[in-house]
Amino acid sequence: MAQELPTTESLFDFLYLDSIKIRSFYAQLTGFGSLASIKANNALNSSLVSEGAFGVNAMAKIDAKVNYATGENQSSEKTYDATPTLPREMIDKLDELGFISRELGENSAGNLVLLNGVLSITDIETLQNLLEPTMYFATEEEYKQLYGDRKRQAVKKKLEENKPVVQLIKAIPYALEARLKVGEDMVWMTLNRGEMVGNPHDINLKHGKVLFGEYYVLGVLDAIPNDDMNIDMTTGSFGDVILELSQSLKETMGRNTSSYGITPIAIFRVIRTNQQAK
Repeated sequence: MAQELPTTESLFDFLYLDSIKIRSFYAQLTGFGSLASIKANNALNSSLVSEGAFGVNAMAKIDAKVNYATGENQSSEKTYDATPTLPREMIDKLDELGFISRELGENSAGNLVLLNGVLSITDIETLQNLLEPTMYFATEEEYKQLYGDRKRQAVKKKLEENKPVVQLIKAIPYALEARLKVGEDMVWMTLNRGEMVGNPHDINLKHGKVLFGEYYVLGVLDAIPNDDMNIDMTTGSFGDVILELSQSLKETMGRNTSSYGITPIAIFRVIRTNQQAK
């Protein structure tokens, strides 16, 4: 007996999932911990009825109907891995309870937001590994009109001039940087490579700077533009130097002053049916 499939109007194609936060939120919403598996029991009862006529002898025939009934009970049990269902169930439940805001602004700071826009991801780790050989070949190409010692000296000088830039990029502490363009606003974030769904190495090779289509980001909006608070944290110790360095680090390698900052929990795109897509 065929089972009717549930109506599904869209699919969430997840690119990034913070599994620890998803399990934590799901457990807090349900009170039963994180769902590990789903067990489904199906029972099927069937009966077969046969109808026939027969004769007793040649002189007298007795027509009769006889029902042959056979009863059969079938049961099956299936266990499903519930892990793939957690992210969407969590998002639906959070939205149902009013935890999610769709507004990007100061009033949403510190809360969960679901934003959609154009996504850009930069694989910093791959860039760090390829930077030196790429710059070498680019410099060789730049001075291809020179020959011999003159070319070697020019290439060496150029590479020395670019050395501080190489060292700076190699010092970037995060592996993946992402930006979401929401209207005229920019939202900055870093991603954990281990939480990416699929291989992150091919993102820039396939898409370059910007991923095609519209993406959604669910996360905690925890930084707003121009949020440098005028709070004196100095103590007159060496720690003050560290504070200033951390501010310089943010401005040089991290979120710029005009951007929002978000801690992402899930990044996905929505796949719709062919009828909806038309």
